[in-house]
Amino acid sequence: MWLQIIRKRIIVVLLIPLIHACGGGGGSSPPVEASLVATVTMPSSITSVALPVPGTVRVYINKQGDVPVEMILSGNSATYTYTGLSTGISATYEVTIEFDSTLYAGTITLATASDNVTLSSENNSIIFLDSSFDLTIDTDLDSKANLVELTGGTNPLIPTCVLDASGLSGQLGNCELDS
Repeated sequence: MWLQIIRKRIIVVLLIPLIHACGGGGGSSPPVEASLVATVTMPSSITSVALPVPGTVRVYINKQGDVPVEMILSGNSATYTYTGLSTGISATYEVTIEFDSTLYAGTITLATASDNVTLSSENNSIIFLDSSFDLTIDTDLDSKANLVELTGGTNPLIPTCVLDASGLSGQLGNCELDS
């Protein structure tokens, strides 16, 4: 009888680590890895206008507090794939469309969009359409959107001013002549 009790204890002692190793220890299971494909359809108000030359349009995405990464821009859309993400976690993803130009000695934000995603499977997607974007970004706070200034020939990094030039009309640098 004592021998049977000892055998049962030995079996139990040997089986506990085996059960834990197989994931049956009652603890939480490891998170399932997921991927997220982000796709941006460039806003038609950006693709339909002639931006100043030289200049480059770049599209960035960042996941809630992470460093932005450049998306692959091809034609009128941009994509980026996040891998190694955990399912069940909600995060906000923000897209920024920028214009880099030596004419303005800086990077000019043309549009932004954001969306919240909870990853629920191995493969997820997020799509930013034309209507998702805020195109009213005004870096120099002169009430003219950066895109409007770029296509109008003024510098979106320097506020536009209005000068009273009685009898004259037109533009002088970033100042509009108001008669």
